[in-house]
Amino acid sequence: MFFFSPAGVYEPSTNVGICTIRLSEPILKFRPRSDIVNTLLHEMIHAYLEVTDNWDTTTENDGHGENFVREMNRINSEAGTNVTIYHNFYAEVA
Repeated sequence: MFFFSPAGVYEPSTNVGICTIRLSEPILKFRPRSDIVNTLLHEMIHAYLEVTDNWDTTTENDGHGENFVREMNRINSEAGTNVTIYHNFYAEVA
């Protein structure tokens, strides 16, 4: 059985425009720098959509609706990054 654990977490705050992004050291500490950057960008997309009131609350896919995908694709295209919806760091999670 596989247990999913996030490499990063976006936490909104009750204060407008304030949020917290937490990265998982156990999952990311042996990953290449690019994985850390992509994970941070992933969580920053969540934060951006929240503070700009573009959060896709109508989807049932953990906040990864069409607004998230559009921003992810834009960033990947412009910055040459590889932000994804879900990670595949299975060994680190195990």
